[in-house]
Amino acid sequence: MAATVCDWWTASLDHRRARARTKSHDLGREGRSHRQRDAADLDRIGRPDLHLEKDKHAEIGFDPFEYGIIKRRLVAGRTKEDTAWKDGHPIVFPNMLRIGSSGDGAPGTDPRGPEFQIRTPIDDSHTAYWWVTSYQRQPGDAEQLAEDVSLYFPELSRIDEVGQPVWSTLDTNGAQDTTMWLEQGPIADRTRETLGRSDAGIIMFRKMLEDNIRQVEQGHDPMNVFRDPAKNEYLWLRTEIGGLRGFTLRSRQVAATKHSPILNARGVPKPVEDVAPV
Repeated sequence: MAATVCDWWTASLDHRRARARTKSHDLGREGRSHRQRDAADLDRIGRPDLHLEKDKHAEIGFDPFEYGIIKRRLVAGRTKEDTAWKDGHPIVFPNMLRIGSSGDGAPGTDPRGPEFQIRTPIDDSHTAYWWVTSYQRQPGDAEQLAEDVSLYFPELSRIDEVGQPVWSTLDTNGAQDTTMWLEQGPIADRTRETLGRSDAGIIMFRKMLEDNIRQVEQGHDPMNVFRDPAKNEYLWLRTEIGGLRGFTLRSRQVAATKHSPILNARGVPKPVEDVAPV
C-alpha cells in the first residue's frame, strides 16, 4: 500500500432526538420528486447555484463474497467495465463499509486512500459512527505515528430558530446519510416497510445476519473471525476508484472531509458553506 496519513471522525447518533429536531423540515415536501425538493430547498435558502443534476443510476447490484457483500452501481451512459460496477465497494460483515480506493497502487484521481465507515450499536437507540480516512503522503510529509492521527467531531445536522435546516450541517453526503438514519426514529418499525427490487442488498444482508447468528448458536465462528495467524493479516479489498465513477460531487463533499485537519492543512478547497439569510 502506498504511504498514507490518516484522520478519523466520530459521532454519537441519538435516534431518540431525531424526530423532534427535523420534523419541521418534512412539512410541505410530500408529493414532490427528490429533484424538485432539492431545487426548491436550494431556492429557499437563496443558493440555486448549488444545485447539481443527479447522476442517474441505471442499475445496482449486490454480490456476496468471502468477507461480506459487494455493492455495485451502473451510472447511465457508462458500462459495466467501469470501476463503479466492475470493482464496486464492499460491505465488510457485519458493520463496516469500505470506500475510498484500494490502496494497491491502482491509478485513479481520488486523493483519498482506503476508508472505512464503522457503525457500532451502543444500545437500542444509540449508534457510534466512526469514519477512518487515509490520504497519500505528499513529499515532505513526516511518517505519521499512531498518536498523531487526528480525531475530529463534525456537527450533526440541525435546524435553526425558525425550524429550517442549517445548510452548513448538511452539505456533505455523510451528514445527509446520518440525517436519514436519524429520521427513522429511535427504533424503525420494520413491520411497516415494503421492500422492492432496489432493496435486494438489504434482504441479502439480513439473511447473512441470520445465517451467521445460526453459526454462532451451533458453536461455529461467524464470518470475519480469523484464528489462523497466517490469515490474520492485511486484507486487500478491491474498491471502486473515486473520480472515475461518473458521479458529480463537489470538492470535499464526501464524508465530513470538509472538516479534515489534513485537507485543511493542505489548503484543499471546501464545498460551499455559507448561505444567504432565510
